[in-house]
Amino acid sequence: MMSDLTMRVLAYQHLPPSDVKRRRLEFQRICDECRIIFYTYPVRIRVLKQEDASELLLLMENRLRKIIETFSFERISFENYLCRIAYLQAQSLLRRQAREGRRYRSLFRNLENVDGENVADQSPVYYPHLLVGEQECAWSEDSEASRILKQKIKHSKTFRNRFLLLVLLASEELNANQVTFLARYLDMNERTLARKLSELHDLSRRKRERTEFLASIRNRHFSTRQFLRQELVILEEYHADPLLMERVREKLEREERHLAACVAQMRKRPNPVSHSLLAKKSGVPKGTIDSGLHAMHKYVRQIMDGIE
Repeated sequence: MMSDLTMRVLAYQHLPPSDVKRRRLEFQRICDECRIIFYTYPVRIRVLKQEDASELLLLMENRLRKIIETFSFERISFENYLCRIAYLQAQSLLRRQAREGRRYRSLFRNLENVDGENVADQSPVYYPHLLVGEQECAWSEDSEASRILKQKIKHSKTFRNRFLLLVLLASEELNANQVTFLARYLDMNERTLARKLSELHDLSRRKRERTEFLASIRNRHFSTRQFLRQELVILEEYHADPLLMERVREKLEREERHLAACVAQMRKRPNPVSHSLLAKKSGVPKGTIDSGLHAMHKYVRQIMDGIE
């Protein structure tokens, strides 16, 4: 069965060229989904660090049109297609960064030390089962904690509602197999749960876009700070002009202040799906959601502590 994004891409490909406005609007919407996958997927499977994800996103920006317009459905969804591209491009980016790093360091090393830098690229280990949509769900209903929670959900409507809120709060981190497991675990229709998660995803889009924009600013400050630190070390080794070193130190201090400010702002918005958003979607007061989720976390912690 095709995913919603796959059907939208195929529908976009069949739009008549004369319908310029509709093609442009649909293209922008699909591009937004592509950018989210390219930015988050390599970080989630730990191929890239978050500081490098923005560089991959910039690298793929000019290729989005070709990817969208040349896609053909052959038993693989568009999301999985993007994930595979993201993985391969992330590996290519890592190799390029390693080459550039060796080239930069070799400029300031003696010839006898340069050969030690010319080693093969070391890429991180890749596990194919981590692909979104192909990932095996490691969760099980056979554990002691799972049985206790299942029994509590079955006999308490309030607890079931709190557990559902907890699932919705984690909607950004769930894949298709986990959604299937949770729907079966809650004894509810999978389509119903998927629709709730999708609606929350759409509602949180604006906050997610602001967060990603802030993350890109933070990453730029981080990269500049790292470069200035290396530059300062090199200048100190070669006993450069003190005035030049002082200017570099001032730039470094400024970048560190900007980076700290960005990190502080990022910590204020750790999850695009907030309690306020859950309250808006479910119609339950925010205070009730706060207290319910607090009680839920406390109960689950007690279960895990008791089992351990």
